[in-house]
Amino acid sequence: MPSMRTGIAVARWFAREAERVYGWWNESDEKHAQRQLAEWVQSRGGAATVRELCRGPRKYRDRVDAETALNGLVASGWGLWEPKVGGTTGAPTKRFRLYPQDSTHGGDGDTMAAGGVMSGGSVTVAANTSAPPAGAKDGEEVEFWER
Repeated sequence: MPSMRTGIAVARWFAREAERVYGWWNESDEKHAQRQLAEWVQSRGGAATVRELCRGPRKYRDRVDAETALNGLVASGWGLWEPKVGGTTGAPTKRFRLYPQDSTHGGDGDTMAAGGVMSGGSVTVAANTSAPPAGAKDGEEVEFWER
């Protein structure tokens, strides 16, 4: 039975991945732009300032455009503004940070971050040869892990 539960868990993971990928085909231009921006932020460690964005993708060279785009990510639930801790000179700065993949704001526990942004690599499913946890019911969803 453990191998059957693992197979069911894998099938559910593939179903969620198919929904996510096919969802990209139906996304609006705004959602597409937000996803691309979130992927860019993720590639920079999951956080970026307006100034860093102005020096990144060409379409955000204007400071107002860059800040508006990051504010759009905040409004859509991709992340939040946090104070940037740094030097003692100059005006205080804020940094946009994507929500972590395991937060209640997004992510499904796979390799996806909030909003459907890939956070790296692929998932490797290892066989779970241990007995189910005490009190587990037949048909209960089984967790699997990255190796």
